[in-house]
Amino acid sequence: MKYYDFHIHSNQSDGTDSPEQIARLCTSQEGATTFALTDHDTINGCLSAAKAMQGTGACFIPGIEISAKTPETENGKLHILGYGIDPTSSLLMEVFEDVSRSRIQTAKEICDILCKNQMMVSFEEVQAYAQDSSCIGKPHIAAILMQKGYCKSMDEIFGSIFQMPQIKQVKKRKLDAEFAFELIKKAGGVPVMAHPFQTRLTGNALRDLVAYLKGIGLVGIEAYYPKHTETQFQTCMHLAEEFHLLPSIGSDYHGNHKPGVALFTGKDNSLLSLRARKEYDGQLADVIRRYCTTYQ
Repeated sequence: MKYYDFHIHSNQSDGTDSPEQIARLCTSQEGATTFALTDHDTINGCLSAAKAMQGTGACFIPGIEISAKTPETENGKLHILGYGIDPTSSLLMEVFEDVSRSRIQTAKEICDILCKNQMMVSFEEVQAYAQDSSCIGKPHIAAILMQKGYCKSMDEIFGSIFQMPQIKQVKKRKLDAEFAFELIKKAGGVPVMAHPFQTRLTGNALRDLVAYLKGIGLVGIEAYYPKHTETQFQTCMHLAEEFHLLPSIGSDYHGNHKPGVALFTGKDNSLLSLRARKEYDGQLADVIRRYCTTYQ
């Protein structure tokens, strides 16, 4: 079996493994053919990962995952994966340096709220834990909460503490979807919709969103995703067929920040279970290799 993974995070955003570690883990997997590093709102790790996998025979795709928005997705997450982007793009670097500064302010506000609620987490502690990340976010704050014994798991923190009304009101900066697509295309990449059901849209509302995104240049949709139920998977495949989109596959690997999620196979082999329903054909990989920046 050939293995693909187009959704991986390193410690340059909110994962725990370095880009070099990601490359070594991916290229040590028997059957691994193509993988992408898609850190949140940064391309800082792409060149390091590309260098680390040279000579392995695998194909590395520099990527990014952009937090975007439309009026319909204000209450959910609209994440756009950009594949095959130029990892030296000055345009991307400039835009996401500004986004990084915004994320720092968001993290500071969340830490202040936690302290006011007797959970003593300082931004300085979070920043020290995040180290090289240019994308400080909730997983880093959650790690400190766990270290201090306020909660026992990431699921508990995201399901309870981060659901506090004061914290939910703190919004991180998101780019307009059209601008996000423009950035990806100007950097030489192709846009793909990540985990569609995290938009919190279903039925006709989700279909209308996909139709809109197709109209501004959407190329693919992440159908093979660890948390997808059989029904969600089939919905994505139907949308892919209706709008002539290429199905994508991704583990959404974050290292220790998402325990149990493995590269290429997901959680408890969930990606392999979906592939058993319909074999992944890798057409998206072919398109990226043909038209965009890749490293072999």
